[in-house]
Order: sequence, then C-alpha cells, then structure tokens
Amino acid sequence: MRPSLKRSRATLLPRRVPISLLAVASAGLLVAACGSSSPSASSPTTSGGTSSRSTASTQGTSGSGTWSAPVKVDTLDRQGLNAVSCVSSTFCVAIDSQGNAFVYTSGTWSSGTNIDAAITGGGTLGDQLSTISCASSTFCVAGDTKYNVMVYNGTSWTQPQSVDPKSGSQFFSVSCTSATFCLVVDGASDSTTYNGSTWSPAQGVDPNGSVLSSELTQVSCATPAFCVAMDGADHSITYTGTSWGQPQNVSTGGSQQQPVVPYVACASTTFCIGAGSINATSEYLVTYDGSSWSKPQPSDSSPNEYNAVTCASGPFCMVLEAAGKTVSYNGTSWSHAQPVEPSTSAGQANALSCASASFCIAVDNLGYALVSKP
Repeated sequence: MRPSLKRSRATLLPRRVPISLLAVASAGLLVAACGSSSPSASSPTTSGGTSSRSTASTQGTSGSGTWSAPVKVDTLDRQGLNAVSCVSSTFCVAIDSQGNAFVYTSGTWSSGTNIDAAITGGGTLGDQLSTISCASSTFCVAGDTKYNVMVYNGTSWTQPQSVDPKSGSQFFSVSCTSATFCLVVDGASDSTTYNGSTWSPAQGVDPNGSVLSSELTQVSCATPAFCVAMDGADHSITYTGTSWGQPQNVSTGGSQQQPVVPYVACASTTFCIGAGSINATSEYLVTYDGSSWSKPQPSDSSPNEYNAVTCASGPFCMVLEAAGKTVSYNGTSWSHAQPVEPSTSAGQANALSCASASFCIAVDNLGYALVSKP
C-alpha cells in the first residue's frame, strides 16, 4: 500500500511514490506533468511487488479514450516507475526511484539508463529520484530528494548537480516550460530557476516563514512568468517571473477541515487544477483562474486519495486516484471516474502525464506503462 500524503495540521507525511510528491513534472503533486511542464509530478514511489501481472486492456475509458494493455518498461527497480513527463505522442520520459530513466519514442521504450549516481540509499524517502519535467524531446530535467538535478539534451544526461545546499527533506519538484526556463521548489521552502545554462542561488519562497509550511510539495509552470506552488498547509503561492506573491489559502467552502491539496497542474495562466483530500473518505478538486481558487468539488467515485494531476492546453486535465481511476476535465465539466489498470492486475498506477487530450501515459508500481487511446 502507498503511504498517505495526507498530514495532520502540523505535519505533511510524504508518500513513497512520485510526487512526484517527490514530483512531478511535467508536469505533476506527486507526480504530475503538464504538457511541456511537469509537476512530476513528478514525485515518492509506491512499494514494490511481484512483477507478474495481467496484460488485459481495461474496459473503462479515460477522458481521451481507452487505455492500452500494460507494457513492461522497468525491470531494474522492484518499486516500479514513479514519475513520467510527455511533450507529445512520440516523446515521454519516465523515471524510477533508483535513479533510472526510460525514454519513450514513437511507441517504443528504451532500456533503463542510470542518470543519478548520487542515489545510494536504495530508494529510501530521502534518497531517490523523484521528479521529471520535459519541455521538448531535447530538453528534460530530473531531480532527486537530495536536491540534485540532471539535464537531458536528447542524447545524454548531465551529472547530478546540487541546486540547494540544504540536505533535503523528501520533497522536490521541477517544472520546465522551455530549454531556457525551469523552476524548482523543495521541502525547505526554497526555489531556484534555470536560464538554459546555470541555476540561480536557492532562495526562500516565503522569507518571513510566517504563512507557508516548511514543505513545498509541488510546482507547475504555464509560462516563465506564471507558476503555482503548493505547500503542506493548504496554501498556494504564485511566481510572476521575478518574484513570489503572497500565499493564498485554498478555499474549503465552509468545511471545518481543510483539504490537503498537495498536487497542482497549470494548463495556462488562467487555469490550474489542485487535487487533494481531507482524509481517506473525502477527496476534492479545486480550480484556479489566475487570481483565486474555486470551492472544492467532491469526487463522484468511492472515497480514496488523489495521487497526481496533469494538464495540457485546451485546457485538458486528468487526475489520478490511488485506486487506479482517473477523472478528466475537458474545459467545461468533469468526467466520471474510470479505471486505468484492469481489475485483474496486481499493478497500481501512480503517475501520469498528458501531452494532449488524445495522448496520456500512466505508469505503475510494477514498472509498467499504459497509453491512452483516442
């Protein structure tokens, strides 16, 4: 079972899946990836299990169609895949907690390449590859929970580079809009930007520390001048290209308990999705218009937890539940929950990325990937 990301009012508990909270990307909070950016959602990993599973196609539909039969991608890590970022129907990158990356090109997955020599702890919460965000087929950034980043140029990855001198606290998220702009947030409430060649010094997002939790869980950027980050105490904070604004509360619609909303994905400067829950019996979706958050919309499926959210232009967004179901948004309304994994499968989808309304990839804790079919 996946550890809960929900926290008491004082402490946000990290999950071992991508989140990407140790994630995502590109878009993705645990792991989410938004078109050319990923909240990766990026993202912690689920626990491992046997590698045997059914390969039957699901009967349900996603917002963009049915899901394909699962394809085995990762034979290297028994904990499976924990984050994925797609920029088109012909290019995606998935990662596992042990530091391996897998490239999807025109329907074919590469074998795993270890890109993170800094990982030495066997995939423990504070020592794992956690987030991935791709802006194009020749530019991706992956990050680990020690605040190291690796940059992909379409052929090879750079060596791990630290972007924050602090030791890391299990949360790390990167979102890239182009090869000349990425934004990173981490569990120390620091952020840093990439300009195509160098990373800026890490700086506090909330220097006074009076509002934000000490843990930023995920970030999603629609443009270099518009990014939204979430913290562990139901706040969002917006980056304008040069500075961070004031933290905002995520509205609870009058509820006595605030929903934990650790996941965010932005399709544009005027549309973002937040996903979270109060407890195991209630989950909520909220939308952001660039200035304020909507009241929470409860899930229409059986109670569970949201695991990841991804958005593409349109807007089109998809949210993943811990039970392996998705709900999608077509710019006007939400779909009913539909399964990704077949009911006979031992695997559990734990991250996804949509490049468009007609192409999404989900990855699971046994190292399989599934593709949505229009």
